[in-house]
Amino acid sequence: MRILNTMDIDATANISQTVITPVKPKHTRPKLGRLAFGIGECAEALGVSPGFIRLEILRGKLAAVRAGRRVLVKKDSLEKYLAAESMADG
Repeated sequence: MRILNTMDIDATANISQTVITPVKPKHTRPKLGRLAFGIGECAEALGVSPGFIRLEILRGKLAAVRAGRRVLVKKDSLEKYLAAESMADG
């Protein structure tokens, strides 16, 4: 066990009073958030199966776009779908 002398205590006090300011990066990207979601992500968010999401896309109730091999549902399309479904429920 080490016993601190008065010199150690003074040095510790000065260190604890030091303010550290974060350095901002020179170039920052704007944070956009998610613009689109995959079928699995939509299904998980809504609490339904991916097959149900695919069926709603095929029925034309939920708009989707293809990005390469992936099928994506735009965020605004998902919001419109939820609003339409809540209006239909009454």
